[in-house]
Amino acid sequence: MGDFIRVAGKDELQPGQARKVKVNSQDIALFNIDGDLFAIDDMCPHAGGPLSDGFVDSESVTCPWHGWEFNVKSGACRVVGLEQKTYPVKVEGDDILVSSEPSPVEDPLGKEATQRIEASAQPAEADAPQGFVKVAAEGEIAEGQSKLCEINKRHVAVFNVDGEHRAIDDHCPHAGGALSDGWVDGDCAVCPLHGYEFSLINGESPFGYINDTYDVKVENGEVFVSTTPRHDAATATSSPEPESDSASDGEASEADELTEGAAEQSGPPGELSFVRVAALTELEEGRGKFVEAGSKKVALFKVDGEVYAVDDVCPHMGGPLSDGFVEGKSVMCGWHAWEFSLEDGECQLGMCIPTYEVKIEGDDILVGVGS
Repeated sequence: MGDFIRVAGKDELQPGQARKVKVNSQDIALFNIDGDLFAIDDMCPHAGGPLSDGFVDSESVTCPWHGWEFNVKSGACRVVGLEQKTYPVKVEGDDILVSSEPSPVEDPLGKEATQRIEASAQPAEADAPQGFVKVAAEGEIAEGQSKLCEINKRHVAVFNVDGEHRAIDDHCPHAGGALSDGWVDGDCAVCPLHGYEFSLINGESPFGYINDTYDVKVENGEVFVSTTPRHDAATATSSPEPESDSASDGEASEADELTEGAAEQSGPPGELSFVRVAALTELEEGRGKFVEAGSKKVALFKVDGEVYAVDDVCPHMGGPLSDGFVEGKSVMCGWHAWEFSLEDGECQLGMCIPTYEVKIEGDDILVGVGS
């Protein structure tokens, strides 16, 4: 156990309150729950929200940014199988002291996730197909429902889609949501956190992510899932196929179409009409400002004295980029932390937002839009 560091006086934190404190260089959220003191890592693992500014309810705190909820005693998250670091706290006289070392992690997956996996575990079957494990009886998973299983230490969600069983990694690669807690839409599993869809056939998402899927067999009334994801098996047994020109005939993927559509908007054809949208003095360094240029909703930013204009609507779920966070020459959506370049509108997640040409005339900011 590390050294205990004084962080506050007892009278500085009343029941039901929280505050951010520093232990060495670490930001810690300190809570008073009915007179008992608890300390957890202040930064929400989803998008970095400050838990010390969250909403305290009984033994839980809800992140003010996107509603992720953590138990302040154990650090367990109710949304996904994550666990926030907790720190031992003690009181000496009128002083509150917090350890510089986190408490040992007893259950890194969270008790709820562990219990669900243990409840779903199936004994090994001597007559299981080679390379497969039994996960359920054939009628155990109702249509449109799922079951969480553990296969070779990986969490796998097994779905029943119109009587056919399909299996996919349970962990959403966007923000860690549990697909087994989501819902089925056609041939897709939808993450309950932010609505990301993943094909249960090939694991693809229109937002550029790919999740591992698994072969499933039903034999003698039992459901078996392969111990090897399809991607891993394909990599081991096949070589890449030559590229086809069919995409140019309209067979581009949905993600490609979304990206291409946005990219076309970023450079409107034809002559530009420049519209005054704001005074230069209205724009603060490193802060966004919402304006309208004709019919366009635009977010203006000033970074190192240079003005940038991008579409204000985040293509993920419509968050206002003008309310986002500027980092370098990028803006991060305040809703779910999607990050876009202010120079070309590109996002690492495979999407793109329109950007607009900017002119400065005296104190006036003008944005170019298609005529």
